[in-house]
Amino acid sequence: TDAEGRLVLADALAYGCKTYKPDAVVDLATLTGGVVVALGSVCAGAFCNDTSFRKTVFDAAEDTGERVWHLPLWEEHRDMMRADYADIMNSSTKVQRECHPIQGAAFLSFFAAPGGDPDKAGQLPWCHIDIAGVADTKRPSPAINAGPTGFGVRLVTRIAETWA
Repeated sequence: TDAEGRLVLADALAYGCKTYKPDAVVDLATLTGGVVVALGSVCAGAFCNDTSFRKTVFDAAEDTGERVWHLPLWEEHRDMMRADYADIMNSSTKVQRECHPIQGAAFLSFFAAPGGDPDKAGQLPWCHIDIAGVADTKRPSPAINAGPTGFGVRLVTRIAETWA
């Protein structure tokens, strides 16, 4: 389910940040069905914590045709992931299904940090892209057959080419 996948991705983010000390991070995941409810299958949901990096991501999306839509991730969203018996929880019981895709991104935001240190969350340009609605298609197009789309390959390549 969504909540367990978040744990794996959180581990990968923390490990990658600690081990490789990147200048910025982009993660893509079929994380929530909620993003499909919100955006359908025409674009992915994007959560960025850095305005300059968000412009890089969105310019790359425009260049490649792999569309993304900016969704909010504010401190109030991060606060809803704080737990009574642990620092954070991977699925908020406080608000049930409210802002489901944002809960996933809010949880992950604690792990996309310099050195993988949750206390430094927000200090590293990071973008989480929820590709649940665009990872596969039943409707082929001139560029994509029906089935898995490979969404994000062109996008991430373009981000890497243009990130300064």
